[in-house]
Amino acid sequence: MVKVLKLFVMFLLPAAVAKFEFSIPQSEVSTFLHTNVFLPCYFTVAKSRNGLNFVMVNWRHNDLELAQYKDNEVKTKTSRVVLLESELHRGNASLILKDVAISDEGNYECEVIEAPSMASGKIRLKVRVAPQLSVKHSMLVINQTSVLECRAEDFYPGNISMEWMRDSDPLPAQRPPLIYHHQNGTFSSVIQYNYTPTSEDIKVPVYCRVKYAPQEQKNITLEICYPVFNWSPKTLWKGTIVNATCKLLGCQFSKVTVSWNKGNERLSENFCKEKKECETTVEIQTPSTGQEKEVEFVCKAELEDFETPLVEHINFPTQDQSSHWNVTLLISLAVLSVVILLLVCSFLSKHIKKRKLERNATEMTEFYDRSKPNFSEITITSENSKHFSALLEEEARLLRMEQPSNQNVTPDHCVQNEKEECETT
Repeated sequence: MVKVLKLFVMFLLPAAVAKFEFSIPQSEVSTFLHTNVFLPCYFTVAKSRNGLNFVMVNWRHNDLELAQYKDNEVKTKTSRVVLLESELHRGNASLILKDVAISDEGNYECEVIEAPSMASGKIRLKVRVAPQLSVKHSMLVINQTSVLECRAEDFYPGNISMEWMRDSDPLPAQRPPLIYHHQNGTFSSVIQYNYTPTSEDIKVPVYCRVKYAPQEQKNITLEICYPVFNWSPKTLWKGTIVNATCKLLGCQFSKVTVSWNKGNERLSENFCKEKKECETTVEIQTPSTGQEKEVEFVCKAELEDFETPLVEHINFPTQDQSSHWNVTLLISLAVLSVVILLLVCSFLSKHIKKRKLERNATEMTEFYDRSKPNFSEITITSENSKHFSALLEEEARLLRMEQPSNQNVTPDHCVQNEKEECETT
């Protein structure tokens, strides 16, 4: 009797210790379109010695059977669903869904049965598609009205926020964006706004702000610039043929056509792409006779995505060719006069400087002659001979310092001879 009781306890002990467990750690999973997603589901069997012989796993999508493990075999409804049998032996009943489509969104139910135990849980799968953003006008021109158009293409889900901003404030009186639903399940949206930028907008950002997720936002900023025309020459001479150039600059032009026009006739044109400057040249021949004082041409620039072209009316003033030569002659004479005047001034300056040097030299010579003593008239005693010699040496030294370097000066040996003569006397 005791032995039978022991065997009965040993049989019931594992059942009392081990128990069936089931868990789904995430109730919601988000993923992007065309990616692979992992839907977690885990379990622990109560009778591990039996393996999976009495275990059955079911996956359902919106109450429709998607995958099943039964009688040691995995069956799926589509090749995009993976339920690994090797992982099931480890208690991992998670489902892998490949190449996610929008139709895969919804509720997924994982059910695990180990008779007599059974448990199930649900996971909400959300599919997201980020919008492809674009604007019709990437550039705005000062004082020209443009239709601002911002597009968000092929996004999911359909909740989105779009608005045009200037700096940190929304532009006034905006209409809500239009939303379109496509057959593949994605959405598109567009918002438009009529806007005329001014010079005050050059340093202020104007942009389209798009919010398509609780914490995701994108901005598309527009370039605001002030294009200007520049042309040359400014004057036409009668009876001549010139190449007139019209240039458009001031912006980064994605696509622009610049042309010369006269009346309804297009004389020349040039197409530029992704350039900061675009120019065209036309050959103009003016008649040698006639009373016309001005010749009118039109320089036109047609910008991509702008309905109204930029136009500059140019009135070339015309002058007689003789007037042209007269002006040229006058300019040449003026230049020649200036050159001659500079040469004369240079000559006079050198002559005056030379005369001044000669005069200074003459004055120094006369001063020296007046200062030279007459030894025939004075008698120097032996007591003051040394004193007188010292005075003569000092006077000679001062004369050498004051005398210009280019003049003839009395050598030192001459002074020395005088000194000897004085001593002899």
